Amino acid sequence: MRIDLTANLLAAAEAAGRSSKTQTRAVPPRKGSETDGEHLASDQLQLRSLENRVNALPEVRQEKVEALGKAMRNGTYEAPPEKTAEAMIAAMTAASGLR
Repeated sequence: MRIDLTANLLAAAEAAGRSSKTQTRAVPPRKGSETDGEHLASDQLQLRSLENRVNALPEVRQEKVEALGKAMRNGTYEAPPEKTAEAMIAAMTAASGLR
């Protein structure tokens, strides 16, 4: 099973109140008395907060796993052959170190 870490990061960013379309943020203007050290400390706190949110996300999206298992048991799960082939080729290419 492959875990998509990018999706977890995007979900955490959205939970932090950011749009998934905007990956970067503008640097806010500094206050007159704020030093570089204070600015970096503030950014570090924001980074730690986001990191904690990402780490709190479950590694496995249980509801998706259950839905796929149910579809497979019912015989209603359909995997398009093209997507299956693409995923197999991508996995083999990554495993062999080719790009």
